[in-house]
Amino acid sequence: MSEKDEAPTAPGRLRRALPQSRRGRLSLTCALVLALAGTGLGTWVADTWPWPKDRYCWGAWEEDSGPEFLGDKAFGNDDDGSRTSRETAPTRERPTGRCEVAIAGDYESSYDGDKVSIDQQVSVEYGPVPKAAEARLALIHDGFLGGDMVPLPDGLPGTVNGHGGLLVLPKSCDAPDGRPTIVTMRASGTYTSGPSYSQNDPAGLGGARQAAVLLVAAANRGMAAAGCAPDEPLRVSSPLYDLPGEPERSFRPDEDVCGIRGLRLGTEDIEDQIGAATRDLQTCTVRGDRNDVTYLQLATVT
Repeated sequence: MSEKDEAPTAPGRLRRALPQSRRGRLSLTCALVLALAGTGLGTWVADTWPWPKDRYCWGAWEEDSGPEFLGDKAFGNDDDGSRTSRETAPTRERPTGRCEVAIAGDYESSYDGDKVSIDQQVSVEYGPVPKAAEARLALIHDGFLGGDMVPLPDGLPGTVNGHGGLLVLPKSCDAPDGRPTIVTMRASGTYTSGPSYSQNDPAGLGGARQAAVLLVAAANRGMAAAGCAPDEPLRVSSPLYDLPGEPERSFRPDEDVCGIRGLRLGTEDIEDQIGAATRDLQTCTVRGDRNDVTYLQLATVT
């Protein structure tokens, strides 16, 4: 029924429906108390009202389900923070989609009184890998095959770390031209204090394994919406193995990097991080030791 079809309550209608006598009012009050005691409103009085929690990313993630960005902790000291979402689900006709959960908040620092702003996002994209080789290489530059990534567990083809991940979906979800479909997830954000201080502050995913769970949950929902889900949903049930090595500093321009003999960048004050070395994936990232700028990313993928 539309708003136009709904008849407004006639003046005095509710009042005429209520008992007018004192005894009638008392009886009505008792009846309401008993009725409410048998419904959810009674539990609300006891602070256990079962309000439905918000869900995000095509229904894959539930509010307060564990990761920091889905709970109140995401807002820090900000009681007026907000969590919003935007999403476009994939369909059979258009098997691409995107969802984003955004966290924002402003509060006054208890340390120096400066205004502190939090602006964080967790974004997921669903769709076939790009056709152009340059665009596919961007997946490496974007960090999904960097030295700090680890393979997903349980034989799932993809990588993950504490800030996001990439998952290649089953062949049933391939594009008509044979390109595989992937799901990527990325956490980003900034923390700003006062007029001049700002730093990277990605939304909290709860660590690499929790990020894997979030990624796979979104992938399952996306496949279901696109009509290509396998008979059994994908699962993360094992720990993460093949953890990346610690970054190693190099002070000389003639030192080999990434454990590859003869691979030298001719610069000093860098560090390289060799990722997991498995049958399917080997990665390495070289960064500036002081400025954290990425100089080189290498990946071998089968």
